[in-house]
Amino acid sequence: AVPLAAFPAGAGPGILVHAIFEELDFRAGAAEHRRVVERVLDRFGTERRWTEPLLAAVENTLAAPLQASPGGSPVTLATVPQCDRLNEVPFLFRVAGVGERVRYVTAARLADVFLRHGAPVGLPRYGERLRRMGFQTAGFLEGVIDLVFRHDGRFHVVDYKSSQLGPTAADYDAPALAAAMEAHDYVLQYHLYLVALHRHLRLRVSGYDPDRHLGGVH
Repeated sequence: AVPLAAFPAGAGPGILVHAIFEELDFRAGAAEHRRVVERVLDRFGTERRWTEPLLAAVENTLAAPLQASPGGSPVTLATVPQCDRLNEVPFLFRVAGVGERVRYVTAARLADVFLRHGAPVGLPRYGERLRRMGFQTAGFLEGVIDLVFRHDGRFHVVDYKSSQLGPTAADYDAPALAAAMEAHDYVLQYHLYLVALHRHLRLRVSGYDPDRHLGGVH
């Protein structure tokens, strides 16, 4: 069974789950994790009867293997120390040149890039969905990345999702997750996060090379 299958849905509960992960020391034991869960529940005015389901979800998440690099061994969040992570990382970057002539970022231009590279691997036709959005924009893009962590010299993006797709593990198989990622445009979201991280690392890491320093999205 899915630990949080019966947990309330909506933005408020989602923020609560984010707050738990933000406050956790990933490498602390279950007893300390329990204290964090209970403290956050109290702060949000949520009943403590949700402690056990939330704790189970937290421990499952921290133990989940994440692919660290192409061909590399998986890493788990449970092994990431506090000194190798940043929570709630804000960013602001320019999305188009502004001067005598504004060069807009359009849905069509983004779609061409995605389709040219077959991105993402699991949804190679996602660019067709982008093209149908029909937007154009210039200026700046602002956002916040839930977590950036470093492992073996690579920097990774983590975005916490508490979307409810059903009560059983089968409801969260690869096709179901891919469909949810596409339907809510999380695919575009994580590409924007990677652009923000790439631009930051390019400015801050000596000899920066995305093939060596940029990790994955999880």
